[in-house]
Amino acid sequence: YLVDLVASLTEEADRNEGVFHLLHQGLRHLAWTQGSELLVRGFEVRLMAALGYQPELKACVRCRASLPEEAPLALSADAGGLLCPRCASGSSDASPVGPEAVAFLRRALVTDLSRLAQPALTGSAPRELEDGLRAYIQARLGRGLRSARFLELLKAALPS
Repeated sequence: YLVDLVASLTEEADRNEGVFHLLHQGLRHLAWTQGSELLVRGFEVRLMAALGYQPELKACVRCRASLPEEAPLALSADAGGLLCPRCASGSSDASPVGPEAVAFLRRALVTDLSRLAQPALTGSAPRELEDGLRAYIQARLGRGLRSARFLELLKAALPS
């Protein structure tokens, strides 16, 4: 999935050492780290940032208001970042994200990938991240990734 994501978001002849090193780091840690789902979410947001698609995480991307710390927010793929509760209520493309998921997104941009798997996220935060980042990436690509769909089917087939 990580290789498919990089290949889909970059041009074949483009040299981007930062993306190469991020991919190398992601694959290396994926092989040795428990909590691989969080590592993948961290890779996704770091890759978006490295390619110039970093989601706005500090202020509402629509009204520019500061974001409340403990309020549920939304990640808008079309707008390019987080929406405050007021702007999120009228947005059809926004994926809800709670405070724990927002904190993870912010931490993922400044923390080594190997450290993102701990502490584990609780409740709905892992699903919020997966849904929000998947929509964010699809909006940039204009399509879904086959490898992402394959992973969803594989997860559904495995016993819980």
